[in-house]
Amino acid sequence: MERLGTPSWHLIRLSEGDLTTEAADLLMALESAYEEAGDPAEAQVFLAPRAVDHYTFLMSPEISRMVPEVLIQFDATPCPPPLDLADFSPLTL
Repeated sequence: MERLGTPSWHLIRLSEGDLTTEAADLLMALESAYEEAGDPAEAQVFLAPRAVDHYTFLMSPEISRMVPEVLIQFDATPCPPPLDLADFSPLTL
């Protein structure tokens, strides 16, 4: 069970119509936080396999901890750790 205040994995879903602008804003915010933190290896972002009408970004607890304002801005949802990341594409920040 997750302790109060402990960062968890988060996901952000962007609809296909909003993808270009919102994805660029999301990635710029993540890249900025990642660089400011000194490029921590534990800070990871993944792109889930494409769904019919949206894209899903999965963020590790470390990157989630670094960008609380981004989690709010993009309506991130806490989620359990993935059991297998084989189908996900890692994003380079």
